[in-house]
Amino acid sequence: MKKIILIMAVLFISCGNVSAEEYNLNAYFRGNLQYENIEFPDKSKYIVLEFSGNWEDSLGNYGDIRCLSSQFTNSNTELALEAFCKAKDQKKVEFWIKLKRESYEFAGVGKSKYLFANAQFKSLINKECTYAVQLVEGGGIFKKKCKLTKDELSKLKSKN
Repeated sequence: MKKIILIMAVLFISCGNVSAEEYNLNAYFRGNLQYENIEFPDKSKYIVLEFSGNWEDSLGNYGDIRCLSSQFTNSNTELALEAFCKAKDQKKVEFWIKLKRESYEFAGVGKSKYLFANAQFKSLINKECTYAVQLVEGGGIFKKKCKLTKDELSKLKSKN
């Protein structure tokens, strides 16, 4: 019985690796975040942020990214955030993503979705991925992980 369970576990892990590949994108935001805000009597606030930086992915691509974000933070510093970003790689190929999260003000985990893209990034349109962000003094760090099929990864690797 133990052998059967072990064989099934190995097959499950192997099959999982065959059907899904991981694609990662990291962004590093720099400088002061530009923002406007409105504070309410209960210490909650509405903030509009603009931030930019550089990104790199697990396939060796890299480039610039710029984001605009609106967020509402309640008096417990719980956050509702929606952001839109435009990125360009080293060959000027562009893609646009939407970020959404509900967590704490300076760090958290959320979902991102590719809205539009050119060339090889077209294979990611409508793809939802998990991301995490941490704001630090002088900028922030953004890490995104996507589970892709072999076909999606193959299209992303093509330089069309």
